Amino acid sequence: GPHIQDDLFSIITRFRKHNIVYTADIEKMYRQIMVADDQRDLQRIVWRSHESEPLRYYKLNTVTYGTAPASFLAVRCLRQLGLDNLDTSPKASGAIINDFYMDDLLTGTETIEEAIETKE
Repeated sequence: GPHIQDDLFSIITRFRKHNIVYTADIEKMYRQIMVADDQRDLQRIVWRSHESEPLRYYKLNTVTYGTAPASFLAVRCLRQLGLDNLDTSPKASGAIINDFYMDDLLTGTETIEEAIETKE
């Protein structure tokens, strides 16, 4: 899919300009993103352990690592979370939209008070 995140160089350059910096990592990001029910057929697995067994069908419920759209879907999901919360948490939303590279957050503020406000 299209690139919807800033490149790593831009994120690191911004990161270095802050007085107070912090990082975060989203653990098992793909496993935390649920696929809409009507889209799960697009992630169907057909399986059998042995050719004498009948076929079994599985639908994957979450974004699956290694599939072509996985990284785009994960990044797009993060971006949407930032956009959805722009009115209620503008600083945190700004960090989500601008300072993530895949599942790694590299961001900062000018004061400790701003960092606490962004966290909350």
